[in-house]
Amino acid sequence: MSNDFLSMCTDLKCSVTFNRHLLPKAAAVLQYDRTLRPKDLPPRTRRPDQHYVFFLMESPHHISQVAFRLLARNYYTLTMSYRRDSDIYTPFGFLQPRKKRRNTPHQIWKSIALSKPKGAVWMGSFCSSPGKREVYISKLKQYMELDVYGRCGNLKCKKEATAYMKHDPCEQMLRKNYKFYIAFENSVCKDYITEKVFNRLDSYLVPVVFKRSVAEPLLPEGSFIAADDFKGPKELADYLNYLNQNVTAYTKYYEWKDHFEVVPFPGGLHMGMCQLCARIRADRDVKAIYPSESAADIHKWYIGRGECIPDYGILLSRENKSS
Repeated sequence: MSNDFLSMCTDLKCSVTFNRHLLPKAAAVLQYDRTLRPKDLPPRTRRPDQHYVFFLMESPHHISQVAFRLLARNYYTLTMSYRRDSDIYTPFGFLQPRKKRRNTPHQIWKSIALSKPKGAVWMGSFCSSPGKREVYISKLKQYMELDVYGRCGNLKCKKEATAYMKHDPCEQMLRKNYKFYIAFENSVCKDYITEKVFNRLDSYLVPVVFKRSVAEPLLPEGSFIAADDFKGPKELADYLNYLNQNVTAYTKYYEWKDHFEVVPFPGGLHMGMCQLCARIRADRDVKAIYPSESAADIHKWYIGRGECIPDYGILLSRENKSS
């Protein structure tokens, strides 16, 4: 048994197990597999009072669409993902209002900013993305200094933790040295904001996201910079260079911290598991469970309504893009 997933709701008295022998007894069967091997799924004939939960945190660009088409309708009963229209909303991270508003003196923000000797950084391991972020970043580098770590650059930073941990040497290096983090996702899809954004917000880096309309429902105003607010890479680079030299303007991107606190990864996952536990307990007297609207046809909901924009980096990197 593993109850680490339920650390936020120990009072709900749920248990998590990876033991498949307990499938017939489970109140819910959570299935995570971005390749989705239909032959490896639990039997079609579930108990009438049992939930089958579709759980996935990958964008529609990174799943097997062929396998999804093979899924029979009404196989799942609930959806659980980063999408806000999931039955069980499970973000990569989230922000919550502070119980008591802070009033941080500007001098503190200023001292943090002045302690960072460098401007922007990107860590990339997937260098050929559906959203073509690498195209935009390549042009951005023509107009500003941008350090690139990982497979997509020539700088190395060895992480010691698979999940975000503040004590990880790589995270500490980013926090200490950089003002901005290029937080372009590999795919530009509805609600797809991954842990890199929340983790960097928690480390006093200002994230630069691809598309404002994706980030805006999830992040406070004034906490991020959106590339699509600018005419192209040069205009964005000019703005980042300006902020890098103007500490008063830059630290305005810290002011939201007086009102909100970040719950980084895996906090969103734990929140989702607690919501699932609460749902299961609410349904414990239900004799027959039926698929939700989103779960009834997973292919239509997850892929058809994923609202992804392919090659977005190419479109956005055109300097004549209207504001």
